[in-house]
Amino acid sequence: MGILSLENGHILTSLVDGDWVLGTLRVDQESGTILEMGPSVAAAAGDERVDCSGRVLIPGLVVGHHHLYSALARGMPAPRYTPTNFSETLEYIWWVLDRALNEETVYLSTVAGLAGAR
Repeated sequence: MGILSLENGHILTSLVDGDWVLGTLRVDQESGTILEMGPSVAAAAGDERVDCSGRVLIPGLVVGHHHLYSALARGMPAPRYTPTNFSETLEYIWWVLDRALNEETVYLSTVAGLAGAR
């Protein structure tokens, strides 16, 4: 294992500001440490190179999958009926929340979810 250079990717550099840069990200595969990243970074001789054109690179985040709207469930009152299985959990909790969502609340839940991911 050596250095992995992820080239030509769209690198998300800030979750707060939504800053993007097109460039290369170099990672030490053994330690998982990001060595450098940015538009002026180039792969070094001996690096394993991967063309990431058209891909998004999100350095530092382990889990890229998240239901950001679930940030709105914090503080939500418990259902009147306690669900006993997954289908009932969907019906009595999540679908109730889903029906209450609009464009503004989806946006705000995304902001809250990303702030909590820091």
